[in-house]
Amino acid sequence: MIRHLHPTDPPAFLPFKQAAGRARAYTLAMAIRGDGGPFSAVRYTGLTLSPRAWRSCWIQTRRSQIQVALRAGQRSGRLAWEVRDLYVHRKFQESVCDALEQLSAPAARAGARRLFIRIMAADPLYEQVRKAGFSALENETLYRAESASAASRLLGRPSAPMQLRPRASADDWGLFRLYCATAPLNLRMRVSQTAAEWRDSLEKPGRGVREWVMDGASGGIGGWLRTAGGRGGSYFDAAWLSERPDALHRLLSAGLEMGDGPVSTLVPERNSGMASLLQEIGFCEGLTYTVMVKALAVRAREGRSVAAAVG
Repeated sequence: MIRHLHPTDPPAFLPFKQAAGRARAYTLAMAIRGDGGPFSAVRYTGLTLSPRAWRSCWIQTRRSQIQVALRAGQRSGRLAWEVRDLYVHRKFQESVCDALEQLSAPAARAGARRLFIRIMAADPLYEQVRKAGFSALENETLYRAESASAASRLLGRPSAPMQLRPRASADDWGLFRLYCATAPLNLRMRVSQTAAEWRDSLEKPGRGVREWVMDGASGGIGGWLRTAGGRGGSYFDAAWLSERPDALHRLLSAGLEMGDGPVSTLVPERNSGMASLLQEIGFCEGLTYTVMVKALAVRAREGRSVAAAVG
């Protein structure tokens, strides 16, 4: 059984650190860096002492030996949870299935309808995660260029003005419609079917996120760009309608104007056209991840008729 951290757990952290190796689950921010890092006994010791943080951490033990340590919580809202940390003792790989199955209970009690996890595409844990009820959504590949300005020169300037504007709160419905128009049906069915589910399932690429939208040729929103900065350089991701053949060029050009240092983006396998263009302008293909999701049961509310005295 998994349980929350206890103040008496730190003595078991050091032997677990030596046997666990590096992280096996990646948030978007971790995937951009390309390194989940090793288990930190110091950080988890601090979590045991925090009145709030320890509630988002669980461990699975056997005779005081830690088998699995994980951390999970909301993505952007209560309807979508994600696994943020996952460390596994090398002798207890099969324990991952049980730990993730049990994590579904607190996630569902908190109101989550989906539980997400991102792992390396070739991670042997894939089968254990699948047995816990998760299904693969798609693969994503990290592309990186050492110089945004050099890539921008190879791309060339768009033939028309950028016509991008900052995202406003009134754009939420338009962005959801853009998502519905660009994401495959089978992916939308498993990720989010309502605007609220979509909003809560959005990932955060890091701090300092900025967003721009491009109006569509026939009304609505025709493109969306997000950028963020970090220690390893800048990051961007984009979505666009195929009705505007220049949309990708414009969004990519804007994403590369953040500076002349390293720049990266995570490209879903369905966006093969973008991947090809990135390679033409000097981006190198890096790590590939598999995003998986599990649908959680939600208690249904059923109305019933009751008699009431009137007057």
